[in-house]
Amino acid sequence: MRQGTVRGYGAGTSAVAASLLLAGCGAGAPEAAGGPEASGGPRTTAGASPGGKAAKAAEPEGTRIGAAGSACELPVTFEVAEDWKPKKVEEPGETDSEEIKELFEALAVRGGLRTSCEIDAKPAGFIGLIRVYTDDRADGTPREVLESYMKDSGTTESVEYRDVKAGGLAAAEVSYGTAGELLDEPKPSRALAVVTPGGSVVLHVGGLDREEHEGMLPAFELAKRTLEKAP
Repeated sequence: MRQGTVRGYGAGTSAVAASLLLAGCGAGAPEAAGGPEASGGPRTTAGASPGGKAAKAAEPEGTRIGAAGSACELPVTFEVAEDWKPKKVEEPGETDSEEIKELFEALAVRGGLRTSCEIDAKPAGFIGLIRVYTDDRADGTPREVLESYMKDSGTTESVEYRDVKAGGLAAAEVSYGTAGELLDEPKPSRALAVVTPGGSVVLHVGGLDREEHEGMLPAFELAKRTLEKAP
């Protein structure tokens, strides 16, 4: 999906609407309500994430986000891959229309977690985002947070959960495909959840198609292995 014009929204929040609508193809925006569905049910394994083309590690740029004063303040910090551009996602304000607020709730909220940051891959040559969802809840397990998130992930298949480490933190990770009438094959996505004293966090990477997704996985893996609790 290439960027175009979002019609029918006021200029005050057009950037929010455009980000959510137009980047949705690269960030796995929900296509329909529903939970994880896989043939025979979700499979649970432990260990490292599948590699594929993502086996090539992204090199840190030296840009770390999450701490106070960074592009996005989050309950965690992590490294951003070279040329990827992080941007804070602003929620609609009191003066915004109900239509804008409903749009945000529909496209930017999953399982109670709200989109806080988008890291754009376009400057690095890919069509898609790493999207960061956060919630104040500091209880529960990473797997519970991830399962709650997945309930709002549309029509999914080939769902596979794993218990992993993100930096030094216990984490849960899921790989899955999102089906759609206009897709030749399910669109692959991956998401990672951690729980910190400052709240719960989910990192999601999608992509326009399988090739774009695999090209963005090294940046996702970089964020995963450098992830720490925010100071």
